[in-house]
Amino acid sequence: NCLWLVVITMTTVGYGDVYPSTDIGRLIAVLSCFEAVVLIALVIEITNTRLSLDDPSQRLVDFTYRVREYKETRRSATLLIERMYMVSPVYRRLHPSARSRTKLGDDAFGKSLERDWAENDRMGLGVMGDAEVMRLIRHFRRARRRLETRESGMRSDVGLQLAEVTESMLSLESEVGFLLDQVEASVHKLRARV
Repeated sequence: NCLWLVVITMTTVGYGDVYPSTDIGRLIAVLSCFEAVVLIALVIEITNTRLSLDDPSQRLVDFTYRVREYKETRRSATLLIERMYMVSPVYRRLHPSARSRTKLGDDAFGKSLERDWAENDRMGLGVMGDAEVMRLIRHFRRARRRLETRESGMRSDVGLQLAEVTESMLSLESEVGFLLDQVEASVHKLRARV
C-alpha cells in the first residue's frame, strides 16, 4: 500500500483510495514523495549526461551541418544564376529557339502566366518579373542566412576555447613561477650548508 501511495501520488494527483491516516504516516508519505522526486531527477540527469555528446563530437556534428548548409547555399546560388540567365534578354537573343524553355505550360493557366510575365518584362522588371527567379532568390537568401548563423556560432565557440586555453596557460605560468621560486630557495639553502 505504501508503494502504491508514493507511485500514484508522484505520477498523478492520487486516487484517494489509499492515504495515510496518522500524522507520522503523512510525514513519511511526504518524505517519500520528496525522495522519489530526487531519485527521478537523478535518473534523468544521469541519462542526459550519458546520452549527450562530448565537446569534440559536438564540434564534428556542427561541422557536418555547416558543410551541408554550405553545399545547399552553393546549389541555391547555381540554380538562381542558371534561371536568371535563362530568362534574361541576352539568353533569348543568343538562343531564339530556346524560348520554349521559359514557357510555363501549354494549358490556359500556363499561357496566362506567360502573358503576365511578358507584360511585367515589358514594364522593365526584367528577370525580376519571373516568379521562379524570385522563389530562388528567397531560397538562396535563407540558405545564406543559415550558413552565416552557423559560422558565427563556430567563431564564438573558437573564441571561448581560446579564452579557456589562455586562462589555463596563465594559471600554469603562475604555478611554474611559484615552483621555480621554491627550487631557487632550496638551492640557496643547499649552498649555505656546503
